[in-house]
Amino acid sequence: MARPAKKALSQLLIMKGYDMKPNNIYALTRLTNNNSIQKMERQMSARFRFLKIKEWEIEGISKLVGHLMQEKATVNQLGFYYSYQVPKLGKEFDLLRVGSDKIINIELKSDIVSDDKIKKQLVQNRYYLGFLGRSIRSYTYISKIDRLVRLTNSGKLIDVGFDVLMDDIRSLENPLSGDIEELIREEDYIFSPLAEPDRFLNNEYFLTSQQKDIAYRITKNISDGVALFQGFTGAPGTGKTLLLYDLAMSLTVKQSAAIFHCGSFPLELKRLDERLKRIDFFDGTISGPLPDISGYSVILIDEGHRASKVMMENICEYAASHKIPVIVSYDCEDVIATAELKRESIHVFESQEGFVKYRMTNRIRTNAELSSFIHCLMHYDRRNHRRYFPSVNIMYARDDEEKNIILSSLIDDGYMYIYENDNRLTNTLGAEHIDKAVSGEYEKVAMVLDEDFYYDDDYLRSRENHGKRRVVNVFHGLSRGKEALAVVVKNNEELIENILSIVQGN
Repeated sequence: MARPAKKALSQLLIMKGYDMKPNNIYALTRLTNNNSIQKMERQMSARFRFLKIKEWEIEGISKLVGHLMQEKATVNQLGFYYSYQVPKLGKEFDLLRVGSDKIINIELKSDIVSDDKIKKQLVQNRYYLGFLGRSIRSYTYISKIDRLVRLTNSGKLIDVGFDVLMDDIRSLENPLSGDIEELIREEDYIFSPLAEPDRFLNNEYFLTSQQKDIAYRITKNISDGVALFQGFTGAPGTGKTLLLYDLAMSLTVKQSAAIFHCGSFPLELKRLDERLKRIDFFDGTISGPLPDISGYSVILIDEGHRASKVMMENICEYAASHKIPVIVSYDCEDVIATAELKRESIHVFESQEGFVKYRMTNRIRTNAELSSFIHCLMHYDRRNHRRYFPSVNIMYARDDEEKNIILSSLIDDGYMYIYENDNRLTNTLGAEHIDKAVSGEYEKVAMVLDEDFYYDDDYLRSRENHGKRRVVNVFHGLSRGKEALAVVVKNNEELIENILSIVQGN
């Protein structure tokens, strides 16, 4: 996946001041005072904070360095990223040396650990690092018994000498000396099961620390019988759907589940339905009687903010009478004026006796610049916006003809046009380049704000005769963009002036 060509100013400043750089583990282990080691480690790695270094870790690294020096290592060959953690995932690597051709990963252990646990960790690490498209050499060093093991390409764990590790270090080409986060991005590991069902079915995903915590608390409440109704909310891009589907998988090892889906993706849902025999999928927007859901051990609802009020009432009534746990994921829309929201279904669910709510806060797929712009667009607070959005394009059209000309040019530039209330779509745009404001992500997203949008009390609103859901659709549509946004304002000079003041400052 290509990285964005431009970055927000604050991101650039942060990266310039706090790039994660490699430590020279030879120099690091010349010190014996732990306080001095922490200070040197921070200086070499350019971390924002001091790293808490365990005594056994530095002793283990020191022993490892000693072996490598006996194998004729040079000091400049011992630069490793030490205790690097993928920010939002909580995944940590003890030692990494990254080259243009391969990556060397060394995990450190003090006491004896079973081969099964060692192998499991190295296999998981290999999956994480596999996105970088390099050969991966995976080792574990157990300092207490001075044992070095390597994970082979065929997945076997073998004991090796330190000369094998040293050969890998010597042959590594063009070792990376800059910011490792330029390569390793959490967005590559988190995705929607609906957008990429094959990766989900192949278990090619990991949960963030926050997702794992919520999953643990939900499953514990179910097993303890203390909460029948539970839900988690968060802004678009926080990984709610992935968490819900992971819960469905973990809760149905010996049972079955029903998932009510309220978005799109009919083909992807069909593929999941065919492969996941213990999970059945239903339309979450129906307003009539419920389908036959007898026999399911748990009911899950994805995108509950789009569910019909009638369906939510029926599910809650059924679940309460049959003591069936219900889990709902739904979007947080707190930057939208309350008057513009239509959330009867969520109010029904949240009002159930004993309801437990969790809040997801870590955005994964939406970058900070675009998130900030969307927030400012929805809630126009002149005192609190960054005034620098290089990945946001603002354009103006006087009528439908000009709008379509602009949209065609944006589509040629790789944008997906997300429409939310356009009954005047022309064939010139091409069906493959337009999508409804429902769900899924794209690298670049374009949307149109016409003459019916305006600001009132600093909130974006739409005219009554066109329905309040239009503002919500804009919020969700723009939130589907991962790297760039284009907002086309049509025949609304007051609105364009307000938006231009957001992106340029007063």
